[in-house]
Amino acid sequence: MSRNPTLIRALEAPLWLYFRPGYRDHRAFERSLVAGMPPFSGAASGPTVVRSYFAVCSDFNRLTVPLISERSGSLGTAMMAFGVASGIESGLTSGENFDANRLLRVPRSRNDDQAFAMGWRVYIERLGIFLSRKEAEVFFARHGMKSRFGCQGRRCCSEIRDMLQEPLRHFLVTRAQEIADLTQIPRHNRAAVYLEKFLRRASDDAVLVAKLEPKKFQRVERRLRGWRLALGALLEERTLVEVVPAKRAAVIPIRGR
Repeated sequence: MSRNPTLIRALEAPLWLYFRPGYRDHRAFERSLVAGMPPFSGAASGPTVVRSYFAVCSDFNRLTVPLISERSGSLGTAMMAFGVASGIESGLTSGENFDANRLLRVPRSRNDDQAFAMGWRVYIERLGIFLSRKEAEVFFARHGMKSRFGCQGRRCCSEIRDMLQEPLRHFLVTRAQEIADLTQIPRHNRAAVYLEKFLRRASDDAVLVAKLEPKKFQRVERRLRGWRLALGALLEERTLVEVVPAKRAAVIPIRGR
């Protein structure tokens, strides 16, 4: 471990609180800390929430404190592309949202049968979504789905069965490659490339799958279309303040929970 580790201070609060005067006062933060900021609905956020979240992160970046987005899911790669986050943290095929209200509730007691977490989900990269193994089996059984949405990583899965049998490995390798691909793009071009290469393609693909299975994918199609419009507008406005790069160091989360 580094002798001077970078520390994370988690900022867990509802969206409205970030807009209160003085909440983002620079005196509340030390230069040695990385502010870990949770999203509000993670990858399920609508376009209005995404714009608000990006604006808040941009405002925090004026403090010149590196910002790590927690539980960000697929939204995290967009944040890195637009330069409003120094890094991202997400669950392993789950844990992609943050609900501030849970901090105000007394946890309900659960018996042993209810204590198990849900199983690993299968990551569909082209759509930026997760499906249960059962849902993924049905999805890939449709004509043309394997060739269009199957894993394309040369170092990841050789066939669809690998995605279904080792979804955790598939997700880790794929997400790492997504971030690596972003870092190869010059910073001033990342947002535009992200919109064109991923979000536009994902939005168009979502239209296709929503026609095949409306009940399951219409919400995905609406969300991706909303992201595309919201982020496209942000790119044209060019009002976001980019992050301070986080230093390479050991990271110790300070969560207080």
